[in-house]
Amino acid sequence: MDNKDFFRASRARTERGYTTFDIALDTAINDQIINLPGTLFFLDKSSTGLCTVEGNVGQGTSRNPLLASPGFSMFNEEGFADFRISAPAQPGKVLKIVVATGMSIKAGDPVQSGAVATPTVDSGLARTIARQAFLAPHIVQAVAAQYPHTQLWNPGTKNLILESMSVSSTTAQQILFGTFIATLTTGPTQGVSKYANGAAPTAQTWKTNNVASQISQQHLIFSVSAAAPQIVNFREPIVIPPGLGFGVQGLTVNTDLLANYEWFEQ
Repeated sequence: MDNKDFFRASRARTERGYTTFDIALDTAINDQIINLPGTLFFLDKSSTGLCTVEGNVGQGTSRNPLLASPGFSMFNEEGFADFRISAPAQPGKVLKIVVATGMSIKAGDPVQSGAVATPTVDSGLARTIARQAFLAPHIVQAVAAQYPHTQLWNPGTKNLILESMSVSSTTAQQILFGTFIATLTTGPTQGVSKYANGAAPTAQTWKTNNVASQISQQHLIFSVSAAAPQIVNFREPIVIPPGLGFGVQGLTVNTDLLANYEWFEQ
């Protein structure tokens, strides 16, 4: 589908200096251009879908995609040359996009002058709908005289943004978190998308038992009680770049170790 067809006149309305586009999301939209200059991009609150938007400011482009939910607005008094939007398929959902010049829109109100209200965007939901968010459970069985290890490994080209983990053990022990510079010996396995039946992640989980620690850089250490899951929500997420891993090691030999990873990829 070319851009002229995508934004043909039957899909757009212009009145009082602003133009609206009603776009169905029954199929995915990938890098479609709204070839219309303006100072404002607004996703009307009557929209039911989510998208990402990039604004071209002409002299060197902004080209940083922003997650947009109903009520989102983006304003530049110097003007945007055009806009690029993408969205995963969201059957039954629609976008109502407003492009305007010389005015701003307050979320939920008619077109008016004045400041643009800052919308509340559920970025977590948007990442799940965009198939960027994942979960992975991992179990390391006990081996006599060896320490259990599990890791989330990044074999791809995007960063893994690790937001949360939970760990537990069949035995009370200390748990060590840290960075791995190589994969462990058993794997890979993969997690699942937070979008039910979505595509598998790039990231892999690996495990091993070893008589020595396999962690190259230690981050955190704490104790867990037997069969009592410990949830760790990092104050700031852990970033795992390509070619590195992050995970946990039990500090007691001959014990089981269970871990659950929660992350997104970008």
